[in-house]
Amino acid sequence: MGVVIYTADERSYKEGNYVEMFNEMNTSPSVPNLTCILHTDKFTEKDAMEWRELISHRLVIVTEKTPKLTEKSEDFVILDPSLDKQEDDYIRAIQCVFRVRDRDFVRRQIEDVPIALLLSFVRANRPNDLELHRSLNDIMFLLPKEYIYALVAYAIKPSGQRVQWPKKNKSDEFPPSPFRSNDLYWREILDNCAAVRNEVRGSGDDLPKGMRKRKESVTEWI
Repeated sequence: MGVVIYTADERSYKEGNYVEMFNEMNTSPSVPNLTCILHTDKFTEKDAMEWRELISHRLVIVTEKTPKLTEKSEDFVILDPSLDKQEDDYIRAIQCVFRVRDRDFVRRQIEDVPIALLLSFVRANRPNDLELHRSLNDIMFLLPKEYIYALVAYAIKPSGQRVQWPKKNKSDEFPPSPFRSNDLYWREILDNCAAVRNEVRGSGDDLPKGMRKRKESVTEWI
């Protein structure tokens, strides 16, 4: 039987034979000597107990939320020290992204900030920067985290405006076609592009909340 490790930083576990997953388990952890890395905030102690007998080596849960654990799982569940950090520890670094002119300094400050937390502030403070959102989406699951930190550090221009805190979503929405399930900025793109909205209307999927069924007129350049 293997172990379940909860961590906010999976970099030290990316060695040897490993596979990375997002939001759901799509690879069996029963493969010998395989490290399964799952990015999710919804893997509870109950889930760990259910997967326990199937884990051959280790299942690493990447999350920003410290799970509620009991003595039932103390013999096979491990909390990585990275989860000891509180969100407040990262706020000063995040504020640098939008205020500090020295972008090399910004890059060094944000390198330990959890990606999900960092990008939630990017969405809240640069909601209309579609080029930035598309670039982030293109590299999100294809390149190492260092590229995401670099893009955030060097693509965002600082301003004197107050840093906006992200709002918590009341409910999760799933991206419609033609977006992929892992597209993080589908809502921003949809809200700002009538042509994309029309494509979604013709896909046959259920329309996102608040979106009208009638197609919009789009001006096309010749």
